[in-house]
Amino acid sequence: MSRRGMWIFGFCVLAWLGLVTWLMTFIVKDEPPPDVSDFTQQRVEIAPEDNALPLLIEAAGLVEAGDDVKTLAQLKPGDDLTVARKVLAENADALRKLDEALSRPALQFEEFTSLSQSIPYGKGLGDLGRLRIIEAAVLFEDGEETRALESLIETVNFGSRISSGEGVLIHWLIGVSIARQALAQLQRFAPASSLTSADYRALTGELERTSRLAASLPEAIRREFPGIAGAIDIVWKDPSKLRDVASGDAGSAPLRLPVHALLRRNQSRRIWAEALREIMDAASHPNSESAGRTPTLQRFSSEHRNRLIFSTNAVGNVLLGIALPVYGSVQKHKSKIATDAQMTSTLLALRAWWLDHGVLPERLDELVPKYLPSVPLDDFDGEPLRYSREKRVLYSIGEDLIDNGGASDPDDKKQQKLEPTIQLDWAMP
Repeated sequence: MSRRGMWIFGFCVLAWLGLVTWLMTFIVKDEPPPDVSDFTQQRVEIAPEDNALPLLIEAAGLVEAGDDVKTLAQLKPGDDLTVARKVLAENADALRKLDEALSRPALQFEEFTSLSQSIPYGKGLGDLGRLRIIEAAVLFEDGEETRALESLIETVNFGSRISSGEGVLIHWLIGVSIARQALAQLQRFAPASSLTSADYRALTGELERTSRLAASLPEAIRREFPGIAGAIDIVWKDPSKLRDVASGDAGSAPLRLPVHALLRRNQSRRIWAEALREIMDAASHPNSESAGRTPTLQRFSSEHRNRLIFSTNAVGNVLLGIALPVYGSVQKHKSKIATDAQMTSTLLALRAWWLDHGVLPERLDELVPKYLPSVPLDDFDGEPLRYSREKRVLYSIGEDLIDNGGASDPDDKKQQKLEPTIQLDWAMP
């Protein structure tokens, strides 16, 4: 093709793109603004002197913790605690500040209205929880068994407070991580203690009252709405910000695209609201029902979202395609923490029953109402937890929903992931 022909071809392509842009901008109209009043939050600011957050941030900044803290938070009864005691001594100031923070009556995180907001104290909060767990192991070795187990339940409560502190999903996940680690240690240390049946029943009741993590998930999701809604508005007002919003890099070069022609702001906000409503609804049901209750989330999953680019709302779909898949694992996290809490309460109740009767009960419903308020459920499928007196095992069906009789090796992480299992070997006939 001659140079003149190339110029003519290029001009025609640009003219065609300009015409398409004009038609999409002025002919393909956006829909009316959606009703998102259910996402409007009436936030009542807590007085600074009542809010634990400033002191928690200060405590997180005082933490001196290396990678060994994660390992130390998984200590078992009888393990060498020399390093654990050293780590606790190095973090005495952080733990004192944590105690001061938790003595305050409320916890309220800062309001999140933008995807660009960060949580620089997130790792510090996780390390504070792990330090509390390590402290419980030391208390247990020093003969303060009741105080050690109570401390672990207090750490579960610490995670619950973080998850329900008017934060967003990342706060909820931090709280869940802390609580799950504390529950795992309760499962390790409780059977090794010399507590009485009454002590175990008291701990069971305390754990039932403090573990409210699963119930706080819907509100954490509700508070996610302003993030993407705000990102959509930013791109609408300043199309050059599209790359910044999509990549999270405020220093990236402006992206020059006919954004207004490819972004339906109201349509995007409606889809975002519908998706969050579906996810909130699914959070109140077992994991086995979640896929059927989140059609919008499934539509934006990785295997389908590429098709959504070829539409009159391509930019909006790109933003939603980046944000929504993050919520695909939320339901599993909720089922894990709910089932962990139920299994731990059931373990304590079984221990109390065994001390009273010398044998394990034939069925879990025999624990109701003296040892448990109701039959413990497996949040993965909504059915009662699996239990066998003969095999001395308590387990969850797990996220694959296939009952294999529980993990045969309690120390095998792969088996435990498939079917979380508690061996009841201490309950010998």
